[in-house]
Amino acid sequence: MKEFSNFKFIHTDKFCATFIFYKYLLKQELIEFNEDFDKIIKLINAFDTWNEHDPLFKSGLFLNDIFNEWKDKEKFIDYFVTNGKITDDIKNEMKDLSKRKSELFNRLETNGFIVPMGDILLFMSDAFISHMTIDFPQYKYYINGRSWGSISIRLKDIDNPLEVKDSIIKLLEHNQYVMSLGGHPNAMGVTLYPEHKDKMVQIIEIIIKHIATTFSTK
Repeated sequence: MKEFSNFKFIHTDKFCATFIFYKYLLKQELIEFNEDFDKIIKLINAFDTWNEHDPLFKSGLFLNDIFNEWKDKEKFIDYFVTNGKITDDIKNEMKDLSKRKSELFNRLETNGFIVPMGDILLFMSDAFISHMTIDFPQYKYYINGRSWGSISIRLKDIDNPLEVKDSIIKLLEHNQYVMSLGGHPNAMGVTLYPEHKDKMVQIIEIIIKHIATTFSTK
């Protein structure tokens, strides 16, 4: 293995890569400390490490929504580099997104696109995916389907997330419609081939049946 003289591996679930790099820049005096910019980094860290107990977590969640909302990612970066803080415009956009999220979730529930099944929640939506475990905290298994053939699986407060993830991978790894799958212990994704996105409901049914018969306690 090649050796690097100025290289360090950092393995932690306390801080995200953005936060670690930010601290490095401060330590090397490559940037000056700015209280407003420091708060932005802490918002990002609270979301990226999924620290729901951090008082900045929900703001970080909506900051991520803004990042997804703005199609031009360079615009997003330039905005915060230029302003160096959460401006009133951004705060207002967060409030608007929160309102839109609540309205969307109400419509989804009314029209049968959010379906509880014991400790499993089926959540069919293209938007605000990161909020489903927050707004519906009583479930353990969350299955989200998106219109372009992407399936997200989130696990919450279970003792065996790796076992669940590995079993779903084994279940689908040779499925003819699945292009890719994998992820973190508590969050994984399944992507279908574009020409087979119409098979998404079929794949979701396979996943739900597997979880319900193998792991679900309700």
